[in-house]
Amino acid sequence: MASGDIEGPSGADEPAWPSVAEARQALDALAGISDVTERLLEAAAIIQEQLEAVGTPTAVVGGLAVAYWTRAQYITTEIDVLMPVSPRASQVLEDLGFRREGRFWICDQPFEIVFEAPGTFPDGGDEIENVETPGGRKLNVLKVEDMVLWRFREVIHWGWLDAVHQTLWLLDAPLLDRGRLEVRASKEGLLGPLLFLEARAADRKTTGVPFTHEELRTLVGELKAQYREGSP
Repeated sequence: MASGDIEGPSGADEPAWPSVAEARQALDALAGISDVTERLLEAAAIIQEQLEAVGTPTAVVGGLAVAYWTRAQYITTEIDVLMPVSPRASQVLEDLGFRREGRFWICDQPFEIVFEAPGTFPDGGDEIENVETPGGRKLNVLKVEDMVLWRFREVIHWGWLDAVHQTLWLLDAPLLDRGRLEVRASKEGLLGPLLFLEARAADRKTTGVPFTHEELRTLVGELKAQYREGSP
């Protein structure tokens, strides 16, 4: 898929989209899946399919993308997607049983699904990968290298401590393209701080002693200083 694009239906050979009733039944059937990440990935794929049927492309980002790429090392209870919000998209979600509460759409039955669209389209340079869920459905997910950068920006710009852990988990993801990551990080002045974080984490793996909360705060301060000194 092209960089920065989320593909929707082409219009030439449109698939036979499941009806809303069929999609609702598919969501109901997910209640039997005990694994939270697997259940949300399947739900995201079902919702994506219905949104694409009305010309609204989506791509999973945020915690669920982290959970997918790290093989559920991180657990989330929400579905965050990039999608252009429109009355048609909102109607699809309502038809699937969601209600709007502020920036969230929430479905309570047969289990709670919290759905949010924190952005409209991928940032420049970001790429979307079409993956297969455990249940065999197709799902658009932000590429792992781009999720590393999303989370590491949260460390550098906002000082989020939880994003430090997520960045490190993503850096260990089996499908990470190291070359692509380093090229992208270098362009933003993030490569030096990112390598520094990896080195510090490697030292802790050797000793087996995790970072304390205060040590993480100090580490984030060091990363911010390195970024300021080397940013383009």
